[in-house]
Amino acid sequence: YKVCPGYSINFKQHNLQIFDKDPENALIGNYRNCYAGFSTDYEIRYNSSSGGLVTQLLLFALRKGIIDGALVTRMKKDKPLEPEPFIARTREEIISASKSKYCPVPANIAIKEILEKEGKYAVVGLPCQIHGIRKAEEVNSKLRKRITIHFGLVCNHTPTFHATEYLLYRLGIPKDKVAGIDYRGKGWPGGMTIRLKDNSCNYVHHFASEYWGLIFLKFFWPWRCSLCDDKINELSDISFMDAWLPKYLTDKAGRSFVVSRNTVGENLLHKASLEGEIEVNNVT
Repeated sequence: YKVCPGYSINFKQHNLQIFDKDPENALIGNYRNCYAGFSTDYEIRYNSSSGGLVTQLLLFALRKGIIDGALVTRMKKDKPLEPEPFIARTREEIISASKSKYCPVPANIAIKEILEKEGKYAVVGLPCQIHGIRKAEEVNSKLRKRITIHFGLVCNHTPTFHATEYLLYRLGIPKDKVAGIDYRGKGWPGGMTIRLKDNSCNYVHHFASEYWGLIFLKFFWPWRCSLCDDKINELSDISFMDAWLPKYLTDKAGRSFVVSRNTVGENLLHKASLEGEIEVNNVT
């Protein structure tokens, strides 16, 4: 109850605790710099939601010993319509969790492993998930010490599980025939790839009426999402989002907007850029 973000979140208190000051920008929150960028590994960039920066920065932090693992999410192999939050500790595991998951994700269940196993961890979450983690760190010093990086995904809302089920129904695909789902990927803005047990695939473009124009309707919004007051994830160390500016709309490989909010986020971006693992440019 104390750490539930649905119960309450004191932005003023958390901003002072995390950043030592109130935000100067009411829309963005506390920030150091804003960038547009992408992974220089084209395979990661092309097969991510928008540029692959989250995946590439996690790989960089793991390789450099900055973290020992990362709380991320993939879809279950045996239940492909259900998300699986877990602690990724290898390159392969981090890459397996790339791309967006357009369904409810119980990220809190993976926190138990962080508490049980020593190390330094990154967490990747939506605003509400980062809220809960920041609140949990307040009451648990072990968690506060072990979580060293907070990656925040910008979010409008999370579609319910009914959204995916209805999309499959509209496509005439029985749920028990699905072997795997990628909600994003194959360039930008990309689309959904549905792999079937007979080894065939269905691809639905991001802007297809059956996809973006259907499952993102407010009919499939959880009620809690209508109460959200932090779309941009202002309590994270770095926020990531699609680059929806006219000058980038022709970039079919993918590019992210990034908001670095403190020294932790700024230093990580700077180091990865210097080593050529990412390319970022200031956005004003």
